Amino acid sequence: VKLDKNDVKALEALGRLEAELGKWPEAAAALERTLAKVPPGPEGTEPWKRFARIVDGKLNDAMRAAKAWKEVIERRPTDKEALEGLTRLARARGDWALLDDVLSRRQAHADGDDAVAVALERAQLADERLKNPERAIEILRHVLDELQPRNLEAHARLQKLLAAAGELDGVSSAIPDLTG
Repeated sequence: VKLDKNDVKALEALGRLEAELGKWPEAAAALERTLAKVPPGPEGTEPWKRFARIVDGKLNDAMRAAKAWKEVIERRPTDKEALEGLTRLARARGDWALLDDVLSRRQAHADGDDAVAVALERAQLADERLKNPERAIEILRHVLDELQPRNLEAHARLQKLLAAAGELDGVSSAIPDLTG
C-alpha cells in the first residue's frame, strides 16, 4: 500500500493508528505532515493539539512542543491546555520572557482567585527573573486596585518593592487598613 502524501485524511488516520500502537515518533511524523494543510483559525486547532500532546507528553521534545502549543494559542487564545503546556515548558527552559507573555495571556482570561494567583506569579517573575521591579510594582498595584484590595501577599510584596526603590510615600499608602 502506497500512501499519498497529500491525502490529509489518510495521514491523520495513519497518525491515529501509530498512536494507538504506541509508535509515538511515527505518529508525530504523520501528524506533522498534515499541519501545513489544516484550515486557518480556530477550526484548525485540534490537529495542532494532537501533535502538541504527542511531542510534549510522549516524546518530551520541548522545542516542537512549544511551537505546537504556540500555534494552538494563536488559533484559540483562551485554550487552557495550551496555555498550561506552554507555561510549563517556559518554566522548565527558563524562558522568562515567554513565561511572562503566557502568564499575561492566562491572567487576561482568568477570574477571581485564579487571576490574583497568576498576577502574583507575574509580579514575582518581573522582580526576580526579569529584574524589572517597576513592572512588578505595576502588577501588584493592579491586583490591589482592581482584583483584591485586601490581598496581604500583594501588600507585603508591594511594600518591600517600594521600600527597595526608596519610595517611602508609597510604602505607607500600600499598607492596608484592615480595621474597616
